[in-house]
Amino acid sequence: MIQRLRSTAFLFSAAFTGAVATAQIVIVPSGPANPATPQPIVTYSSDVLHYGAPSGMLLNPRSRVQVFGFPRPGVTIELQVVGARPNVAATFVVSNGWADQQVPGYGHVLVDTTGATTLTATTDANGRATVPLTLPASTPVGDDWFVQCNTINASGWPTWELSSAAAFEVGSSTKAIGMTSNLAGTISVHGLGATVTSPNVSGLLSREWNPRNGGVSGLVAVHTVTDTVQVNGITVQDLHVHPGVNELGIGWTSGTFMSVPAATPDQFFVGFSVGGVEFGPYAVPGTLGVSLGDVAVHLGPIPALDNNPLAGASLQLDLDETYVGTEYFQHFDSLGLPLTYAAGFAVTGSQVEANFAAFAAVLQNALAAHVGNQACFAMAVPDYAQFLAREAAVLMEITGGLASTNIEVHMLMSTQMMSGDEGMLALLFSKLCALLDIAEDLKGLKEVFDAECGDLAKQMKKQLDAGKNKDAAKTAGKILDKIASKKFAKKLTDKLGGKIAKKILKKIAAGCVPLLGWALLLGGLIWTLIEQLLE
Repeated sequence: MIQRLRSTAFLFSAAFTGAVATAQIVIVPSGPANPATPQPIVTYSSDVLHYGAPSGMLLNPRSRVQVFGFPRPGVTIELQVVGARPNVAATFVVSNGWADQQVPGYGHVLVDTTGATTLTATTDANGRATVPLTLPASTPVGDDWFVQCNTINASGWPTWELSSAAAFEVGSSTKAIGMTSNLAGTISVHGLGATVTSPNVSGLLSREWNPRNGGVSGLVAVHTVTDTVQVNGITVQDLHVHPGVNELGIGWTSGTFMSVPAATPDQFFVGFSVGGVEFGPYAVPGTLGVSLGDVAVHLGPIPALDNNPLAGASLQLDLDETYVGTEYFQHFDSLGLPLTYAAGFAVTGSQVEANFAAFAAVLQNALAAHVGNQACFAMAVPDYAQFLAREAAVLMEITGGLASTNIEVHMLMSTQMMSGDEGMLALLFSKLCALLDIAEDLKGLKEVFDAECGDLAKQMKKQLDAGKNKDAAKTAGKILDKIASKKFAKKLTDKLGGKIAKKILKKIAAGCVPLLGWALLLGGLIWTLIEQLLE
């Protein structure tokens, strides 16, 4: 480990011994272009997942890296740092491996620097720099790559700033893609006398984008839960905010990637309870702003319906993104999945049961160590017996009583009462509901799930059939991102109504226990699928 630390420190410092070149921005067209009319439109990589921490050597540094383009073997993509200091040297470190190293003088280095590639640039007046990266033609599809950026001032006493990091997966998909991150902060209630502020807010931020057809647009969803807030002597509990039914599209460019201008009009659903009585959800107009990890939501007024005690109030949410740490990748890599089709035949129910117990213990430890309010994160991994009972109930509901087990689903497929794709969707849906403890309007929910996640489920089945279980887990992660998205929330609300949709969305958001919950859900899904599909 000492040698690794030394080599890392050398790598991060060696680039600053000579002149630093300014990289030219590479624009990747996403749709048919008219050669006579250049279209400065960029596309964005799949599965961008921010994690890590800045060095702490500057006051509240907020620099982070972003990835542009659809990374495929032999293709040139862009790496960009934003939020850094202006006019300073920037070194991007890129590797197809990750590490977890505290380097004295630099901070928390999250990219494995052994054999890493370094690319240099100079930040502009806005603290932004971009470099092109051409992936080797021999890069395997499905390979994970990691990038982090270090900046240093050009004069005076050298001061470094280490950005957050990003991960991306090499593939070929050009479908809509997205990411999730956690939120923590405060909520203020205005308009009912004195302003009341509570720090007991936690939640989930979902961003998705679709760069096809010559345009770059995205959707942003904010899910939050506030444990308790005292308003005019009344204890308001479970104050939750979820996306409304409007499908507001955000236009993103290379300069505004994954950000939303302050005070952008939006709509949200707000609900709460007082003395055990539930109020809402109410459709409330508001504004949204997202920039460099800061999320601002302003809502109001709350409609004067049902004699609710917050009628006429406006709400202000001041939130910060919480980037996932390396434990996400540690737990993803340690799911213990059998890596071949043949190895899957050896999986037993007792092994799956043991893994469920291990996941539950990890999740409890993660919640215990989590800094900040946990109101949103009520998710708990069931034991295997509970999981099977929940799964049976879901299957009975969605098959009209024809199946309650994996074997019975396979019998329906073998008698052509259910196609292979329908069977896979049923099994995947039932497992997800069982893990998240969702039992509300299952048939209606499944219609939305099939429409939004059907293609991903088919992809997952192919990966499982080929024994590519880790790839299947990544695809399951994309499904989780999808069900946390604004588009899914809108379709769910349109189909089931606000009250039922609110209950389901709360359980989905609760599964993102500072994103560790996502990794553990993936483990439960894939372990049970392997055990049941190959028994």
